[in-house]
Amino acid sequence: MKMTPPVTGTLELAHLLTRRGWLRTTEFNTPDCTVWDYAPSLPDQLAPEQKGAPTAIFLDNTGESEFYFVEPATRTTQWNPYSRNFDRLEDLIQWLPVIENWRAPRSHEHESPMGFARLRAQGLITTSEMMETLEHFPYVPVDPDAKVPSLSRTVAEIHQAHNDKLLSKNEFKLLTHNTFST
Repeated sequence: MKMTPPVTGTLELAHLLTRRGWLRTTEFNTPDCTVWDYAPSLPDQLAPEQKGAPTAIFLDNTGESEFYFVEPATRTTQWNPYSRNFDRLEDLIQWLPVIENWRAPRSHEHESPMGFARLRAQGLITTSEMMETLEHFPYVPVDPDAKVPSLSRTVAEIHQAHNDKLLSKNEFKLLTHNTFST
């Protein structure tokens, strides 16, 4: 069996992630890919039929270069449309505080921010469930090199939900100030 030499920065990343509460999982590891899970991203309680997964970082070293794939926490086993790649370790490290803030959504589906606002308007989730979900939503940046999430489709939906009167002025203010302020 061919062993892949350690990727530059891998040991340092392992120490950093361990200090921050990430756990290396053995379930999906291969010689070319190491997986780290962030257990706090899962909801406190999952129903017995749910098979949620915590936010995970996949360190892939299958080619000549490495890349980092991050999958946000989910309450389903379906592919998560908010997953993203980082080509550089520095970018991943810079995004760790944001990534660690992500939580599995209150819904079993991969709703968008507008979808959660509509669920609340229909009475299917409470205001506190909507706000908690939107405060910890994996907002997608327009520019992958952006230091903070910029006005992307997911962020624009917060603005549209407010314009459509699905979010009150105070809810909008709380979300935009707490979630997108630097």
